Amino acid sequence: PDVGGWEDIELEQGGTLSLNGTICTDNVGIGNWTWLISYNNENLNYYGPEHEMPMPHAGICIVTLTVSDAAGNRANTRFKVLILDTESPTAVINGEVELDQHQNLILYGAGSTDNVGVSNYSWNVSGEDVQITTEGPLLNITMYHAGDHVITLTVKDIRGNTGERSVLVHIIDVTRPILDVGPDIKVHVNDTIHLSVNHSFDNVGIVNHTWSIYSDTGLIYLYGPEPSLTIGLAGLYEAELTVTDHEGNSAVDSLLIYVLELEHIYNGTDDDDDTPTGGDGGEDASNDDGTSYRSITLLIALALLLVILAIVVFSMLKGSGRKNERIMSWEE
Repeated sequence: PDVGGWEDIELEQGGTLSLNGTICTDNVGIGNWTWLISYNNENLNYYGPEHEMPMPHAGICIVTLTVSDAAGNRANTRFKVLILDTESPTAVINGEVELDQHQNLILYGAGSTDNVGVSNYSWNVSGEDVQITTEGPLLNITMYHAGDHVITLTVKDIRGNTGERSVLVHIIDVTRPILDVGPDIKVHVNDTIHLSVNHSFDNVGIVNHTWSIYSDTGLIYLYGPEPSLTIGLAGLYEAELTVTDHEGNSAVDSLLIYVLELEHIYNGTDDDDDTPTGGDGGEDASNDDGTSYRSITLLIALALLLVILAIVVFSMLKGSGRKNERIMSWEE
């Protein structure tokens, strides 16, 4: 018999293989068609001039056709059927998805699967101010930026089919805020005191400002970056500011508030001095002590000068009297 010309066939995965042996000829006619199909690790036999079978698996199928006539004469042929892979890989990500800032993020993609095998792994790391792309089954990068990041793994097989998986990774902020409340403040009793932050910064943002005002009379709490208050009692007060970010990281700074008595002047004399009556007395109390000391020193110096002057005058008068006595003696 003449089996005819059979060429290799390409067929997409999931398609149907159609075999037609009627093209074979014989001078007295073909009496038997035997198909041996080696596919997906199986050897299958079919009989008859025509046959159809589904091809759900990618790979190579070997078809052997043997024909014979009534006299037992035989002929055979063999050809390949290439089943083209159309199945997308399944991307799998393993690893910790929550860690502290500045630690290494390690994720594994080697658990990804494909019917013909994964040939490429591509990672994309996306977050605020972060865009990183890298290749390979292992992702190992240091995470400097706090917050949520989307990690996407794309896997590809040799046919170019792709599969994708994304996970959300949370990087815990461990960076403390930076804080400077500025210089100390001097005010008088009942003046409005405006508290403010000279400089503050946090990588994820400050969410709370708490002011604690310490004095001999108690503790005052104020909230916000620029609160105001009045104090009716002279003295020295400490204002401490605590700032906190979303993750609870905090920073503390403080300043001193000098609350001074008001100075009242009647008929050219001071009713009251400027020394604070509450707290530690402050800087003005130190200035008053210095003024009193200088005044006492000046009085002592003036007294010494008067004593010296009196001694000089006395010495001069005494010397003049002796001179007069000598003159009188000479005249006699």
